Amino acid sequence: MDNKPSTSDSLLDNLREREKELNCLYMVEEMISNDHLSISEIFSGIVNILPLGWRFPDICCVKIVYNNCSYQTPGFISSPISDSCALKAEGKVIGSIEVVYIREVPITPEGFFLGKEHKLIRTVAERIGQMIVYRQMKSVVNDWEMSKAKTSSESGRGEWQVIVDFFQNTDHSILLHICRKLVNHMMILGIQEASSVFIDAPLPNNLDSVYSNYPSQSEPIGDITNISTRAFQLAEKHISGKELTSLVKRWVVEESAHSLVKSLGSINSSLRNIIEELGKFRNISKDDNLLFSPKGRWLTVGLISKLLSDKPEFINIAKKFISYNDFFEISNRIIHPLGSRGRLGGKSAGLFLAQKVLEKESKNHPLLESVQIPKTWYLTTDAMTELLHYNNLEEVNEQKYKDLEEIRIEYPNIIRLMKNA
Repeated sequence: MDNKPSTSDSLLDNLREREKELNCLYMVEEMISNDHLSISEIFSGIVNILPLGWRFPDICCVKIVYNNCSYQTPGFISSPISDSCALKAEGKVIGSIEVVYIREVPITPEGFFLGKEHKLIRTVAERIGQMIVYRQMKSVVNDWEMSKAKTSSESGRGEWQVIVDFFQNTDHSILLHICRKLVNHMMILGIQEASSVFIDAPLPNNLDSVYSNYPSQSEPIGDITNISTRAFQLAEKHISGKELTSLVKRWVVEESAHSLVKSLGSINSSLRNIIEELGKFRNISKDDNLLFSPKGRWLTVGLISKLLSDKPEFINIAKKFISYNDFFEISNRIIHPLGSRGRLGGKSAGLFLAQKVLEKESKNHPLLESVQIPKTWYLTTDAMTELLHYNNLEEVNEQKYKDLEEIRIEYPNIIRLMKNA
């Protein structure tokens, strides 16, 4: 009996801490999502919000370092009681976020900081990194549109020329991708001069020397601006302006899928990362340019494998009826834990595939158009596991292994457990 009040108090304290952390995260999310605020204003706001999510907000201070600038809570000082996390954008470290206690605080079995507080600072750092990438992409797109409108109105140049000029001045990595694709395309068309675009001399007749199986010294690419000029001057002689514009646009979209490709290919990517990258790709990819391209097919199979099932039998059937853009419509209706790496459950994946089969086959069998598909939300497998674990209901998993009579006897108790969860 004596333990009940202390147990209740402990549970209440834990719930209060979770409430503080969630409120803190909601306020940070609201600030990050406000496109009217500058990055400086967002960081200045976050350093004042974050202490509210920690155990002792009155003596908790925060510092964010980004782009050689520091944003910190008034009264911030270096302290041995600190927790920090790097800010990353596209895998590159662009800054840091640090939380400190400026005075001694009681230590818990988890340390000076709770496990959920460690998770909170990493979640905020991840969202800041995503916000930085989004704003950079948005700035690039706006500059592109302005450059395209201005150049086209002034000189009447082809759209592909405007795009190339833009990337010559802004993003050489995308320009290099376009040039490689263009050279490969011209080689396929039989334009042999394309072989010398990246090097000073044509490829040797004996290709065995090029593909020798031993380490060799890397060769510098050279000035990408000059390379792109040579590549497109050659392309103009053999490819129409309309076709060149279409090709360049497709290759730009392909390169914009790079972050999504990396996310799908990484064993460390969470489901949230994949959904975030899918959303960014959706905003950039306004049509089905990649649908029948090798990259489009790779994205489709990658998304099926990560979100639905990695079984070859399922993938071989699903890829006939599902494409990568089908995942756009369900990405905002997937319910999952914060760090989830799970897939949709077997029934959810099966129903999603069945929906796509019906949609495709209804073109040949009009009767199938009468089948109504309800708006559906999807739970990941680890969402249910998290629910059971959080409520200490792991024993529920044992029920399917018991005899039917035993299950019937224990059923009222299971109902009671679930209602008290």
